[in-house]
Amino acid sequence: MRVNSLKLLTSNWSSRRIFSAWYVTGSRDYTSSATSMIQDLGWPTLAQRRQNSRLTMMYKIFNHHVDIDFSTKCSLLQSITRGHASRIMQPQCSCAAYSNSFFPRTIRDWNVLPNDPSTFHTVDAFRSYLTTKGLPPYCF
Repeated sequence: MRVNSLKLLTSNWSSRRIFSAWYVTGSRDYTSSATSMIQDLGWPTLAQRRQNSRLTMMYKIFNHHVDIDFSTKCSLLQSITRGHASRIMQPQCSCAAYSNSFFPRTIRDWNVLPNDPSTFHTVDAFRSYLTTKGLPPYCF
């Protein structure tokens, strides 16, 4: 039952997105490619928006903007041979359910950010960096 309802929600969301792309572009040719219209508009995918939300939440946790204790959940890497200075130690995951949960999944994305997240002074600056630069495409 749950799988069917998720498919229905996804299909409804997809059809609304396709209709919106047709409306925004002014295209009345319903045989044209919706994917190319969405790419031309520069709209982020659902996966990109979810990733940006997770990274923004990690930024808030890292900078103590929310009441989640960073030191009990994560620890910074001591060696800085590659990447930025704010890299976080990747937790060991013995099952797929845990490896796809918030902290392990977000830490993987956090560690491959090209710029050090601690250089951004506000949440809005970090969020705008994610929407303009984002992560390399291999991170999805």
